[in-house]
Amino acid sequence: QQRWRRLAPPPKKVVPFEGGGQRLGSTSSDPAPSASSPAPSIDTAAATTVLAIDPSQPQVSIQVRLHDGTRLVAKFNESHTVGDLRTFVRLSRPQTGAFSLSTTFPKEELADDAKTVKEANLGGAVVVQKLL
Repeated sequence: QQRWRRLAPPPKKVVPFEGGGQRLGSTSSDPAPSASSPAPSIDTAAATTVLAIDPSQPQVSIQVRLHDGTRLVAKFNESHTVGDLRTFVRLSRPQTGAFSLSTTFPKEELADDAKTVKEANLGGAVVVQKLL
């Protein structure tokens, strides 16, 4: 008599990490960028030529996470300033409006543009851009 018994529907398949997400620390309610959406072009060549890196001086790499989730890695001399870093970001994305830069951990806003990269301890650091 089991052939007359109703069968339960099969359980739904669970797919992990499905759907849109939010960036942590983001002030906007825009979802995180997806891998399929094309990112606006980044002109790092023009920004790098303005910096004029001296190969005879010590160099550091700084990773910049832009507000839209893209990542820039640039080389700077230790004598470059935070203002030079800000100029690099502005030239890489000229369509971006006013922004602030801060380090990730310990979180510190880079407000003093006269500080050198060495004084700000930015060698190998990750700097985050936030729109104002």
